[in-house]
Formats: sequence, structure tokens, C-alpha cells
Amino acid sequence: MLEIDVRRVRRTRPTLRTQADFDRVFAQNRNVKGRLISAWAACGDGDTDAVPAAPPPPASQATRRLGMKVTKKTFRLATERNRAKRLVRESFRLLLPKLKPQAWDLIVVPRRAILDVKEPDLRKEMSWACWKLGLKSGEQGSSPST
Repeated sequence: MLEIDVRRVRRTRPTLRTQADFDRVFAQNRNVKGRLISAWAACGDGDTDAVPAAPPPPASQATRRLGMKVTKKTFRLATERNRAKRLVRESFRLLLPKLKPQAWDLIVVPRRAILDVKEPDLRKEMSWACWKLGLKSGEQGSSPST
């Protein structure tokens, strides 16, 4: 019988990895800027239109990917960069069930102010950004404070 060491199995996160993926999302120029983050979005299937209105594919086929650009220019210390990435990943994870099930890509560029807030505040701003980008259905939520 095949035994799997659960401690060594790593869950893969659907992320943007190649420069071509990042370039495609940035080229579509669908972006929103807030106090804590800047975000860009694109359809995951390479379309240049907004999130498609077609019926959603099965969950196993829809890939919703997250990419981040966390630079040394913004966050000098590695611990600051890691904290910013951790906050964005956790906010995205908690927000994912509320987002549209179609395939899309999202790039988040955290700003320095992200280090001074707690995760619920970031989740609120990410929810607003996703709504503005058309990735979230339903009510707007509240806009980020300026």
C-alpha cells in the first residue's frame, strides 16, 4: 500500500509565474489603485474582454490566479516583503469564495502602507478592488479610505 507523508505534501497555489503572464495582464490595462494596493486583472484564457458573461465552467477547470510584485524599492527589508506577501495571500484566500468562478488573473502590487494595517482592512480594500475590476459580483462593499 502506498503511504503518503502528509507533512511533505505541499499544496500548490494557483499563481502567475512567467513574465509573459504578467505582461499579458499589464497590457490589458484594467487596473485600480487604492491606499494599500494597486491591482490589475485580466481574463485567464487570454481574452482581452472583461470577465466573460458565459456560464461558469466547472470549478476544476476555472483557474483564478494571483500574482504579486513586491519590490525592494518599496520594502527594504526581507521581513517587510514577506509580511506584505503573507497579508495579500491570506486576504486573497479569504476573499476567493466571494469572487466570480470564471478563469482570471489578478496582480497585486502592495504599497508601503500595507505594513501599518491588519488583515481585515486589507481584505476590505482587496474586495473593493476586485469589485471595481469586475471580479466580484454583488454589492460594492465600501471604498478604501484615503
